[in-house]
Amino acid sequence: MTLRGYIEGCGLITRRSALQKVTLYALSCEALSARKRKRKPESTAIIAGTVFRGVGFSFPGVDIKVVNKIGSGRVLRGVTDKRGEFAVHIPSGEAIYRVTATVKGFTPLEKEVEIYGIERVTVNFRVVAK
Repeated sequence: MTLRGYIEGCGLITRRSALQKVTLYALSCEALSARKRKRKPESTAIIAGTVFRGVGFSFPGVDIKVVNKIGSGRVLRGVTDKRGEFAVHIPSGEAIYRVTATVKGFTPLEKEVEIYGIERVTVNFRVVAK
């Protein structure tokens, strides 16, 4: 007697329930793979840079705000890491963005950036105490 026959003989599993489980598993795998195929990766541009203070020390924890000046006016946000660096992914295509760096006790700084497609633009700031 095979293991399958023993299991079916004990009533632990019936042929019908095993077939249903296999069918359900196959259908769920197909549904998951179909969902993965539908996703198309978005092409993005990147606005990245570093925020410095004083005589060139990096500045962590600075709030970065990126606003699309043309079109949607969509606001994207970021924060500098422990090395004072930031990177914000934005939709590719022609646009002008206003990048603002703000931190308590320092004068907020703004710069404008032009994006023409899929590219990386570097924007560096040196903040000054109020």
